[in-house]
Amino acid sequence: MKELEYLIERYIDGEITSKELEELNRLLKFDQNKVHFKKMVGFNYELSLERIQKSSNNKAKVLNNIKQATTPVRSINYRSYLSIAAVLVVALGATLFFFFQKNTVSEEEQYVTIEMADGAKEVLKNTDFQIKTEADEVLVQQKGDTIKYSALANTMAISQNTLKVPKGKKMVVELADGSIVHLNSASKLYYPTGFKPNENREVRIEGEAYFEVFHDETRPFIVHGDQLDIEVLGTSFNFSAYKNNSYTTAVLIDGKVAVERPNEATVYLNPGMMANYSKSSKTLRTSEVDTDVYTAWMDGRLVFEERSFEDIANTLERKFDMHVKFENENLKQERFTAKFENESINKILESFKQSYNFQYSISKNEVIIR
Repeated sequence: MKELEYLIERYIDGEITSKELEELNRLLKFDQNKVHFKKMVGFNYELSLERIQKSSNNKAKVLNNIKQATTPVRSINYRSYLSIAAVLVVALGATLFFFFQKNTVSEEEQYVTIEMADGAKEVLKNTDFQIKTEADEVLVQQKGDTIKYSALANTMAISQNTLKVPKGKKMVVELADGSIVHLNSASKLYYPTGFKPNENREVRIEGEAYFEVFHDETRPFIVHGDQLDIEVLGTSFNFSAYKNNSYTTAVLIDGKVAVERPNEATVYLNPGMMANYSKSSKTLRTSEVDTDVYTAWMDGRLVFEERSFEDIANTLERKFDMHVKFENENLKQERFTAKFENESINKILESFKQSYNFQYSISKNEVIIR
């Protein structure tokens, strides 16, 4: 009973892990445990024992198959891929998460996911996988934190995918044209599974990404972001377009890019230059910058140069997967310059305290600054 109560408390607090959730689901097969769960959670459910058992059995079968897998690489036939993914979603979803969705952390908040055009989703955990054609040719494969689309995908039916990276994670995707996109935490990339000949290569970013664009003079590569569009032929640049930031920036590392806005003149950047769009003043400015400030995140470093405390807090939220709340609104406009390498959020805030007097507290996944 103590184990059950512990797991229910973890569930209520929203801190339950996937393994603990599986154990809780197992314990809830017993009627007396269901009654206890209902009392502790105060949740009004009227589900028959037959329905619960059926759902639990479905999940058990799937989990058992996963545990008995003999290889970490999943090879999935191209045509059957979407239907298999749908079966897994149904089988795993018709359990405790389906019946008792309250204060739990969804898989999309924990893992990188790919959402297909028809709504089917693939959750990218630590297990590598492959998608192959019937001729056993690899179309897509994941190895660690990198997803690669082969050039063969350009010859197949093309659809739009959305790659979602949660807070605290990063991901790399190599597109079918050979371009490489490094995605920062809390970012989304909207992209096609392949690119057609003689047509522009277009993607959309919400968040931040570093692009290494494969050179192709006949097919410009266009990145759509919040308030700015970037057009290139082949180059490397960082694009930051988080919706909750006060700015959108494009920083050019090498090559040449065109920065475009509706009904405004196109601005061209040379290496070492930044285009900065202010959302408050609705103005676009260019300047020469230290590019390391804007690409440090790729190495796990944090570099702030005259950044407002509010923007810094947004960065810390994404990196550490925490919520930062200001009780003193005036602190949001304070500006800091600092560099950090692998420091905890406590050490970062203590460093800021040396130059400005404020207090803070950390409880679970929330930081309160006062």
